[in-house]
Amino acid sequence: MDPDSGAHFLAVLADGTRIQILKLLACGELDVSGVSEALDIPHYRASRHLSALKSVGMVDCRKDKRRVIYALSDAARDGEIDLGCCKLEFSRE
Repeated sequence: MDPDSGAHFLAVLADGTRIQILKLLACGELDVSGVSEALDIPHYRASRHLSALKSVGMVDCRKDKRRVIYALSDAARDGEIDLGCCKLEFSRE
């Protein structure tokens, strides 16, 4: 990962709501409504946060009829991200 991409990645993770979403998805797949209800935030905010997490590869999604289902990506499940200059390790605790 180049330095600019690493900086963008860290900026996306610098939001507490996004960290909460990652914790939720560590327990299982959810759609936008499930995230919205679990965190008591508006649907559009949950969608925006999920989109940001998807843009840096922390979240994957799949279509299920009319719903989009979100899950942790393989990189997020592994718990280690290579930022180019260093590695970011995190646990699910």
